[in-house]
Amino acid sequence: MTAFVNIRMTSEKVLIDPHLKVLVDRLIMLNPKLVFSQPKQVSEFEYDVSFNWSKQKEKHSAPEGFKYVRTMSVYEDNEKVGVVGVDQDSKSDTGYIYTVSNWRIDKSRGRRNTTTTKKIDVAVRECKKTFKKRNILELFDKGHDDAISACNRAVRDLCNPISNSQIIRNSTGMQLVGYCLANNLPFDNKELITLHDKLKSQEYGEAVDKYLLAMEISRADKMAVIDVGGRFAYRTMLEGESDVQLITKEYEELPQIMQDKIAVLQLMQDNEMVRNVGFRAKAGVFLII
Repeated sequence: MTAFVNIRMTSEKVLIDPHLKVLVDRLIMLNPKLVFSQPKQVSEFEYDVSFNWSKQKEKHSAPEGFKYVRTMSVYEDNEKVGVVGVDQDSKSDTGYIYTVSNWRIDKSRGRRNTTTTKKIDVAVRECKKTFKKRNILELFDKGHDDAISACNRAVRDLCNPISNSQIIRNSTGMQLVGYCLANNLPFDNKELITLHDKLKSQEYGEAVDKYLLAMEISRADKMAVIDVGGRFAYRTMLEGESDVQLITKEYEELPQIMQDKIAVLQLMQDNEMVRNVGFRAKAGVFLII
């Protein structure tokens, strides 16, 4: 079996399934920049392989003391460009099929971003077509989607203690306390006094501050700003244009207000919000107000 430095395995006791190795070797010959990395989960299962319908099926498993890996993550210049694999296909004469996964594959049936084929030439052709680094537009779109998803999760997490009554679960008592306060009515019920004290606690105050911050960020008009190869990309409508355009600029070329907000968010932790500034999903992926 040919050995390529492009293949990164975590253990000498793990082997690429021979059927998959044929595909991997061909792809490396076509594009020597591709790197194939063993996933964290290593399969130990056996499956039946029949190379002819007239022959009895045989168990296809790794040699004793070894494990087979039947999927490999594919990278180019440290950017993940897809996944290749081999799987059982009881309907096939060969007993196995190739799987190719990539975000550019968009199917209406089955696994949306995965295509399967019995023919290695078809698998190679699909990989050659889709296993490419993202262009600037694709990098921006992915960063934009990541930022929106992360922001929505952060808003939900910050709102939960208040919206789901996680700190004070006695909703009836809370309504009674609110009614008394709204109408300047005294209350001497011990339970209501305890709830009133809870409302004034530091814990509850911090939860309310986080809730209000999350609501402010959620409702504000936000613009995704994504670092793409050292330049910042964002969408805007240029003067005299009718359509929104994707713009990329060096940090120093950005409007001062954008520079100021990005500078603040660069100092924040991932998934952190800043009032009147925006949200940082991760390094280089921002939503600014």
